[in-house]
Amino acid sequence: MTGPTGPSTARTALFIYLSMLGAVAVALVMSVSLQAARVFPQGAGAYSDAMALAIAAGATLVFITVRRRLPMRRASETEEDWWRTNLAAALTLWATAEGAALVGAVFHLVSGSPTALAATALGLALLAFSTPASLAGR
Repeated sequence: MTGPTGPSTARTALFIYLSMLGAVAVALVMSVSLQAARVFPQGAGAYSDAMALAIAAGATLVFITVRRRLPMRRASETEEDWWRTNLAAALTLWATAEGAALVGAVFHLVSGSPTALAATALGLALLAFSTPASLAGR
């Protein structure tokens, strides 16, 4: 007799990915809404723009490096086996993109800078181009 099986690693990856995407969406909506309501004063200066861009650029470099190290799924390998082997690297990939997007949203909230929104958009784009389906080669 076999015991109950837990959720598949592929489903876990999808849940984590969608949670990260949702967190970025909520942060972006809150940042834009609060800035539109003028809750925070605008104009933190060029320093915050430079920081947002530096963080986005660093996150992009890490993202590209980690993405290149993720192997393609072999024909003989099941999707579940691929995820069991590569979930940690995928989490690093997604956390890097999510971090850039969240930092951009926070900088936008504080400064009202469109440059910070660009960092958020970059993080969202990185997440969009690294879906669980695309990583696992479906």
